[in-house]
Amino acid sequence: MNSKSIWLKAAALSVIVSATTAATGCAAEIIAEPAYYPPPAFVASTAPVYFEGRPAYWYNGRWYFRSAGGWGYYRSEPRYLYEQRTIYGPPVHAYVHVH
Repeated sequence: MNSKSIWLKAAALSVIVSATTAATGCAAEIIAEPAYYPPPAFVASTAPVYFEGRPAYWYNGRWYFRSAGGWGYYRSEPRYLYEQRTIYGPPVHAYVHVH
């Protein structure tokens, strides 16, 4: 194979992969970022806000929730949770420090 043929095949493959990714929406779902989930003591001592039938917890600037696969969070704050947080204040954290 000559270099022009290899280049054309690589370019065609790149277009196919890009088009497939865009068509399936996969590119929007791949986000590499660390997630710091609420520790058990925080969850046990904080009043949740119920949204979509499950408790949500405001922690480190995000709303977290538990699902069958473990912890998850909302990448953008749902309107209802935003209103709960801004109108009524953040959920009450009832942590009691014992000496």
